[in-house]
Amino acid sequence: MKGFDEKWYQEHIVKKAGASKRVLAPSILPSDLPCPLEEVEQVTLAQFLDLMMPGDWFHVPNGGIRPSKEDKNGVRVSVEAKKMKAQGVKKGVPDVWIIRPIMGAPGVVIELKRRKGGTVSPEQKEWLERLKSYNWIIYVAKGADEAIQFVRDTYGI
Repeated sequence: MKGFDEKWYQEHIVKKAGASKRVLAPSILPSDLPCPLEEVEQVTLAQFLDLMMPGDWFHVPNGGIRPSKEDKNGVRVSVEAKKMKAQGVKKGVPDVWIIRPIMGAPGVVIELKRRKGGTVSPEQKEWLERLKSYNWIIYVAKGADEAIQFVRDTYGI
C-alpha cells in the first residue's frame, strides 16, 4: 500500500481550496489503517488465483460463524455446523489448495491469516505437518499480499 503523498495533496487540493484557506493534510500511515478481516484477504487471494491459475485451486470454507440457537438445556447449537461435521468437514483444514504440481510436490497448501493477530491453531498445525509429510508445499501467509508473492515466487508467475 502506498503512503500518503503530501506534495501531491498540497499541489492538487490545497491550491484548489484557494490561497485564503489553509488545508492541512492528514497524517495517515498504512499502520494506522484497520487490519482487513481474513475473509477480505481471502477474496483478494481468490481474485489473483482465478486470474493466474483458473481451475487449479480451491478454497475450503471451514471457518466462520454459523447461525445457532439455544437448545432446551440453554446450550448454543448450530444445526448447520452439525450438518457440515456429519458431511466430513474437518477442523483445521488449510484454506487454499493449489493442485498444480510443482518441484515434485502434488501442489501447494496455504493457511491464510490476517496481517496482524492471526494465529495457527493446533489443529491447523497438525494438518500442515501431515500434508508436509505427504510432500505438499505448505505456507502460512500473513495477508493476501504475502500469499500472492509466495505463489508468484513458487510458480514463477
